[in-house]
Amino acid sequence: MDEVIVHLGFARTKKFYLGGYIIRLFEKHFGSIDASHAFVEIGNDIIESNFPRGQRINKTEWLKRYHIVESYAFKITVDRANMDLWINKKIVDRPYSLAQNAIIGATGLFIQLVNPLNWSFIEKFKFNGRVAQNCTEAQLMFAKKFLKFQPSEGLDHYSVSEARDFVKSVWEVRGIK
Repeated sequence: MDEVIVHLGFARTKKFYLGGYIIRLFEKHFGSIDASHAFVEIGNDIIESNFPRGQRINKTEWLKRYHIVESYAFKITVDRANMDLWINKKIVDRPYSLAQNAIIGATGLFIQLVNPLNWSFIEKFKFNGRVAQNCTEAQLMFAKKFLKFQPSEGLDHYSVSEARDFVKSVWEVRGIK
């Protein structure tokens, strides 16, 4: 078994990308963070789901495109080889879900405009069952598997700010400070 430091982070692009810009506007206005992306950092690797597919990328290359807004560190004891196999099977090369982001955004906007206190009906909505995923889903899948996080709703229902609020709440109890 290996002791591994894992960072669950949130970022925004350095260049203008329409999709990222729309997510960032939504998160700044209705959420609590100036970010459009969630990722996992393990050593010098970034694990993420980004259009068109999930990937593992060198952090130096990744930092050419992204600015880290917030990052939360955790220490885990894990069989590194098994963790890498799981990442390759569950995240890397898995299609990115544009539709999922659009539904989360449209639902969030509708709820904020009509009933800002009730997000509960989105929990009944069935997305794509891990066939495709967005960045928060990939991050929270990893967190659930290796950090034993227990999210209160489906992993494919989290916006960036909701994922950040959840990760931060767990970090306050179990994270490296």
